Amino acid sequence: MGALDKISLAFERRLAACFGRIGWEIAGRPFHFIFVLVVLAGILASGIPSIKAESEAENLYTPSFVNRGRDDLKAYDALFKSVEGEQLPNFLIAYIKEDTNENLLTPAVLNNLYTLHQKIKSLEVTQGSKTVTIQDLCVLSTQNGFENECEFHGVTDLMTGPIQAVSELNLDPTMTQDLQGAFQVTALFAGGRTLSSDQTTIEKVKAWRWTFMLDGARVSEEDETLQEDWMRLLLDTLLEASENLPADSPYKLAFDVEFSQGEELDKSTGNDTSLLIITFVLVITFSFLIVRSYSDLILSKGNVVYGAQLAIVLALGSTFGLMGHCGVIFNPVVSTTSLLLLGLGMDDAYVIIQAWHSTAAELRPEATVQERMRRTYETAGVSIFFTSITDVIAFAVGCTSTFPAVRGFCAYTATGVFFVFLFQLLFFGAVMAIDGHREYCGVGEFKAYLGYGWLRQEKYSPTKDLTARVAPGSPIPVMPEVSAVQRGMGRFGKSLLTPAWSAAVVMAFAGYIAYAVVGITQVGTGLDVRDLAPSDSYWTVFVNQRFTYFNEKGPLYSVAFPETSVDWSVKAQRISALEL
Repeated sequence: MGALDKISLAFERRLAACFGRIGWEIAGRPFHFIFVLVVLAGILASGIPSIKAESEAENLYTPSFVNRGRDDLKAYDALFKSVEGEQLPNFLIAYIKEDTNENLLTPAVLNNLYTLHQKIKSLEVTQGSKTVTIQDLCVLSTQNGFENECEFHGVTDLMTGPIQAVSELNLDPTMTQDLQGAFQVTALFAGGRTLSSDQTTIEKVKAWRWTFMLDGARVSEEDETLQEDWMRLLLDTLLEASENLPADSPYKLAFDVEFSQGEELDKSTGNDTSLLIITFVLVITFSFLIVRSYSDLILSKGNVVYGAQLAIVLALGSTFGLMGHCGVIFNPVVSTTSLLLLGLGMDDAYVIIQAWHSTAAELRPEATVQERMRRTYETAGVSIFFTSITDVIAFAVGCTSTFPAVRGFCAYTATGVFFVFLFQLLFFGAVMAIDGHREYCGVGEFKAYLGYGWLRQEKYSPTKDLTARVAPGSPIPVMPEVSAVQRGMGRFGKSLLTPAWSAAVVMAFAGYIAYAVVGITQVGTGLDVRDLAPSDSYWTVFVNQRFTYFNEKGPLYSVAFPETSVDWSVKAQRISALEL
């Protein structure tokens, strides 16, 4: 044996002895450990109300260390927000149905959409004695004579009422003059256009878009809720209009209000919470069915499953509470941490339970509960320690990610893995010791609910042994199911050593690796924020249709010059800036 092997073996033995000592102490004072850990979890969980959440995709899924786009946007806001004010965009798109070749440039369609537009303009919300419509909230026109009117919304602003012919719109293929005299880029409100052969008129339109821009500066701080109330009324109106479209309607509606993205992404978190509850119930049920005995209720370990689940709950509370105390931002991705920790926590519990069963072959009936817990932890403690520490290191490294969503997820998960290890080792270990005493007292698992075997008849004692139930020198009884599984897995292990089975396994894994390599070459990169919203989200439909019909001109860019860099009174500098 080499020097490194000797060092490794010595370290492992020392570590096993250390965990054995922990198991010995836990079995000596299980109720003390449970009390202290519950108090600790309560103290840490007090930080949960302090958790601050972030759901804006722009802040979560863009690099935070070096992000030119974000920095430029902040600079632009600092320069022009005082001029533009706080603008709150709301959008509506009418688009043709899938797999159809409808034309929305018809009097019938436009008259229907005009009616909907007029309904939107008449929406009212009231707060106290104050009633407002979009006219009181919108961004006002800059055209002379129309300073008290809202700026251009969409195609129906080209109409003064129902029309008989499309020619009444005065629609231009490139720049359309609205009724206020302002010129609007046609591509921004008419999508999927088909032009005439001479490129002078629009013959077909597949989608129309309206922009209802609200101006936050027009509402006082006391009346700020009026804007949100109006936008919620707008959303309810559009949802109702979309649901009530006739079956033969040539178009569908898609829409997006100012808060849609944040709320729809938050819904995913809410769905994850429901899934977490369902998963906990399923895992409890599955674990109870797996670890219990159906032929010997005394040897059965079904009760300890509840202790394992409670340890995970305490670990989750401690994790989220500590993150709240430390000011680590919560984001929708973090909600998946609970599912991950649930799986890791139950893995640790299964290892400890199996180690308990395995010690039956090493000990004799004279061994006490405390001695058996020591031997159990000499094996299980080392196993869960190494798996946990590697997980903690991996997620801790992830905390250096440039993406805030990944950084937050890794911070929560690394902390959670540590607390899962701590509570499974100490809290669940205490539960195992108490249940081991019940087993040694010969009490069935269901009678333990009434306190038998640990509180009543024979109170817990770490020195309890099996000499009253098993003859000295006889082996410690083991769950029949465990013995059957051990025999089955032993035969399976021997079969893998035969040439035929070994060759089959090698071939199977070679094929799997080849298939995986092919899959790796097809893995895409990037993140589409639509994938973070619920699959049935109205907001996702809007984003899809916006990309489909209103993406042909590309993004619009704003260029800001520092005040001292250009002297706009000098013609040469003006020309140079415009050329740039």
